[in-house]
Amino acid sequence: MRHHRRRRGMSAQELADATAALGYPIARSVIANLESGRRSSVLVAELVILAKAIGVPPIVLLYPTGRKDTVEALPGVELPLWTALSWFTAEGGYAENEWLDDQSEPESDGWLAIRLYRNHWQLAWEWNVAMDELSSIREFLESPTPDLTAERAKELRQAEKAEDRELRAIESDLFGIRDSIWELGLKLPTLDPVLEMRMGKVARENARTETHGERVKELQQSEEKVPRLRSRGR
Repeated sequence: MRHHRRRRGMSAQELADATAALGYPIARSVIANLESGRRSSVLVAELVILAKAIGVPPIVLLYPTGRKDTVEALPGVELPLWTALSWFTAEGGYAENEWLDDQSEPESDGWLAIRLYRNHWQLAWEWNVAMDELSSIREFLESPTPDLTAERAKELRQAEKAEDRELRAIESDLFGIRDSIWELGLKLPTLDPVLEMRMGKVARENARTETHGERVKELQQSEEKVPRLRSRGR
């Protein structure tokens, strides 16, 4: 924390004042004790407020990425920093965290849910990018300018078809993710209204070709546990 505070040019008192302005005052003495190690634990609320006040993600105050090779993940358990961090964020999956004891379940809904929601967010973002590009292409085609040549128009129509295929591929992947989330009994993330309408069409198409609810079973039996996102070059 001291490292990031000093990089921002903040004194301990200025950091204390910033936490107060955020509605959760943390005294300068508490900050000093945390930085010196005299206090070895921090409340979750304190962690979040301190991170916001300094302007860094909360995770970097727990795991000093790029400044240490190892951290104490649990009492007496020293691990490579990235191994500990990937366990905390469920980034690496259970296979990268074999140090966990038998009480941690590699097939648990917790591991799967985090990765499903993460992939859902990524796919929804990719869909928005693709939709923006498709809308731009169609705007050019529907309101042509005098300098729009026949060759350029042909290229745009080809690009339009490619973007539409991209959207359909994303929607199919997203349907699988949402199907899996639903099977776990979790709340489905809210969708953009246009995407939600298009997803309804995907659901109707899929209902004709596959049994609803098979995807979670397939995921849990697969090595990856979640569908692998295709690289879309965005």
